[in-house]
Amino acid sequence: MAISKSMARYAHIIRHGFALLEQEKAYTQADILRKLESLGKGISAASLSNILANKKMGREVLRKAGEGLLEIVRQELGFEFNEARMAFDPERVAEGWTPYIVPEKEGQDSPAREEPAIFHPDGRWPIGQKAAFLSSAQDEIIELGVRLNTFSNYFTSRNEQEFKMPVFRLLERNVNFKAYLLDPECNEASLYFNDRGRVQPEELHSIEKIRSSLSNLSRIKAEIETQQFPGKFEVYLYKHIPYNHFLIVDGERSHGKLAVSPYLYGVTRANCPVIELSKQYNRGLFRRYYQSFQHFTRDARRWEG
Repeated sequence: MAISKSMARYAHIIRHGFALLEQEKAYTQADILRKLESLGKGISAASLSNILANKKMGREVLRKAGEGLLEIVRQELGFEFNEARMAFDPERVAEGWTPYIVPEKEGQDSPAREEPAIFHPDGRWPIGQKAAFLSSAQDEIIELGVRLNTFSNYFTSRNEQEFKMPVFRLLERNVNFKAYLLDPECNEASLYFNDRGRVQPEELHSIEKIRSSLSNLSRIKAEIETQQFPGKFEVYLYKHIPYNHFLIVDGERSHGKLAVSPYLYGVTRANCPVIELSKQYNRGLFRRYYQSFQHFTRDARRWEG
């Protein structure tokens, strides 16, 4: 039986797409198989080898692998598929394309499973651990806190190689950074700090510390803007009672991850435990926290300094 036109198209996408990725990215068949698995388009190693050898394969295998290779080439190389030539066209870059590396699923032969979240009982991470957590970002980093006093001081009072330059390198790679803190002018700020001040008197001075953080952030934003990085650095103010600290890396992507620290009453925020979640392995819990973050920041306003 002759192969249908649509199946022939998928076969061309797979063979030409693999050749391009092998040439441009030095990917092996094993690399491509892990990426296909990550996209939910997994096939067997034997099936991929047979397709590349121009052997006949079933419709479903061709469809899955073809759709997967099409997405990998578009995401990583930006090339559109030329239907007339039945090949990817390096001269036709997808509109609005920005490079994105499709993650490789680890343990391809193992069944998908939920893995325990990582619990950090000692509270706020050391600066090096935080910088390492951010280093894998490809699209966006989000930090949401109350005062962001420590965050802003990382840029101004620490060796710049510890945090400032790693963030600058991410911005240079077209990663966007969004920082959220409590609006010092809102009623919720007064309620929150007055309540916490009953057992932590130092909290009563927090509105002034927020204003100090905003002053620091204004200088940081100005410096970043002079660099003209492809990535944006934006600051937002929210008007809600704070519940958690959030640190989110590529939350919209399949490889997204986050660290959340629930605020405990009567305990300094730096000493509140941190829960680390992977979207791939903690999908349900990740979604729950990420939805909470989205609701919490829906009416936040961008601060221009």
